[in-house]
Amino acid sequence: DGAMAPGPAAAAVVSAALTIGGGGSVGPEGPIAELGASTASLFGRRLGLPRRAVRLLAAAGTAAGIAAAFNAPLAGAFFAMEGVLVDFVVLACVSSTVLSHHVLGTSLSLSLPTLNLTGDAQLGWVSVLGVLGGLIGVGFSRARYLSADAAATGADRLRIPDWARPAAGGLLVGGILLVVPEMYGESSAILGRALDGRYTAAALAGLVLAKIIATSATLAVGMPGGVFAPSLFIGGTLGACFGTLTTPERPEAAAVFGVLGMGAVFSGAARAPLTGVILIIEMTGQYNLLTPLMLAVALSTVTGRFLTRSTIYTEELRRRGMSIEDPQAPTSFG
Repeated sequence: DGAMAPGPAAAAVVSAALTIGGGGSVGPEGPIAELGASTASLFGRRLGLPRRAVRLLAAAGTAAGIAAAFNAPLAGAFFAMEGVLVDFVVLACVSSTVLSHHVLGTSLSLSLPTLNLTGDAQLGWVSVLGVLGGLIGVGFSRARYLSADAAATGADRLRIPDWARPAAGGLLVGGILLVVPEMYGESSAILGRALDGRYTAAALAGLVLAKIIATSATLAVGMPGGVFAPSLFIGGTLGACFGTLTTPERPEAAAVFGVLGMGAVFSGAARAPLTGVILIIEMTGQYNLLTPLMLAVALSTVTGRFLTRSTIYTEELRRRGMSIEDPQAPTSFG
């Protein structure tokens, strides 16, 4: 209904900053979007606006947070449309992006040389990656919630009080970081190295699995954070691994398929295909990869819809007892 309390949202941002700064394997985009939504909701309710207007403002706040976090105004708008409300909130995205340009600059989230997919024959590999990305996206979503169930059960059996669970879980996350220090925080620098082709295929496969485990463990023990950035990391390293294995003769294959993998895994987990395409294009500036990216994202979305009725976002609402329908994508490809 658009009603969101600002206090918990502000607390989530502070807690997420501490979590990421302390090494938790999550992203800041989720709490940023939550704070944007709650601020807009409070603004609308203070003005005495009707419920539909407040809901639209809350969606606009969500979109503005995503747009500013990724420097991606169109992706923010489409995320709100596909994942929150079927309404357009472009003005909020534009204003937040302009403000972020003044504060943070206008550089791309990922700086890569111009990439191309050579030959239509490569689209066959793109199709395989799209399906694989859908499978991994759904697997990431399930691992996130199965880990939460396991952590809750374990804490109950050990009779650990709620306030102490994040502290106890911090030991677990710290142990993971000792084994795989690349999982610290957002791991954006590691993603850049993966797209540069600096890792072997085996190492990249290990990073995919490690990120799923580290993010699931971080969220399971009660540390707040977003899944946007982890899903992009998982997709990027998955695609880089795939490109390294399938076309080892091409040094840029890790970057090409890594970009495609980012969109595929995100769309497989969130089932927001237009957001996946536009977000990756705005983040990387790789317009030459638009067609293969659309193919990968479309196939990953179909794969996700075939395997589960909920997404990585709606599953949490379903577990709270809310009736959530399977997200429809009237704007999806085809």
